[in-house]
Amino acid sequence: MNTASTITVASSYWSFFTNPFAADCGVITISSLWTVGAVNPYTGGNLIIDPSTGEIKAKQNVDASFTETVCVKGENAAGSVVYFDNWSVT
Repeated sequence: MNTASTITVASSYWSFFTNPFAADCGVITISSLWTVGAVNPYTGGNLIIDPSTGEIKAKQNVDASFTETVCVKGENAAGSVVYFDNWSVT
């Protein structure tokens, strides 16, 4: 995706996940996009995620009826996994 034609729609994984026990469990270190239900990795092309920060950018200038619904997955160094499913960008 051409980064010159994108807009930030989520600034970091903190937009989706909080962990009051980060000192014990560790913070999220890897973020990724998946299809709804976390069935498969997202391959749609209208959204990109920075795996280390969780920043999500969306392609600009797509059809007016554009909606993309995905699952955001976060993992920490200890191997714990959390999901934020059915997140939509319009």
